[in-house]
Amino acid sequence: MMRKYSILLLMLPLICCMSASLGEAAVANSFSPVWRVGDHWTVKAVYRSYPDQGKWSEPVFWRYDIVERAQEGGMEYLIMEVRDREDRLKVSSRLVYRAEDLSLVRVEASKTRRGKEFVTVLACGGAAPVATEQTLTPYDTPVFPLICPSSLDFSVTKHVDQLKAVRTVRQEVRQVSGVEEMPGLSPGGDLIEVICTGKDELVFTQYWDTALPWPVYGENGNMKYWLVRE
Repeated sequence: MMRKYSILLLMLPLICCMSASLGEAAVANSFSPVWRVGDHWTVKAVYRSYPDQGKWSEPVFWRYDIVERAQEGGMEYLIMEVRDREDRLKVSSRLVYRAEDLSLVRVEASKTRRGKEFVTVLACGGAAPVATEQTLTPYDTPVFPLICPSSLDFSVTKHVDQLKAVRTVRQEVRQVSGVEEMPGLSPGGDLIEVICTGKDELVFTQYWDTALPWPVYGENGNMKYWLVRE
């Protein structure tokens, strides 16, 4: 018995080292963008034309600004404003992210028609991928950190006309290099690919460069968008 106990004591440092190494590997293979108040960037987006879904609109350029770090209910939040750079569409969004993990918790989508502003407020669960809806401003948001490789399922709850619908969204993350057919991007370079799918549907796809604050390319059922290198 004493011998077995001694062996366990000898193995304990090795087990601890292995656990630490696995933890470090997980951190090394994970990514979350870094946002600070004052950061800004531009995104180009095109939109599917209906009823001819094979055609796309002229590009729209959106300016993204991190405008505030706010506290509410003991939590810290980062506030992002998205506006049409040319101010032609009279459409904007105010996105509220939890500062701790960059989960999207609320979307305030506004549009101005005939001088009157209309605002739609969308509450997000904050614990699942969020797809853009109710606005032209792209805000597809995966669950951070992005761990390469990983495949995780999330439950998404949506309230429609006082009814609650729950669906499962799978988020798959992997590192890719030498992507040759990605629209609008040059081949080569390592990127993080994020694919979120529901039952028999693509929710959104994104490609992230770990040196940049927003996906270099993304798409969902209604739009495609690129980070503009300025």
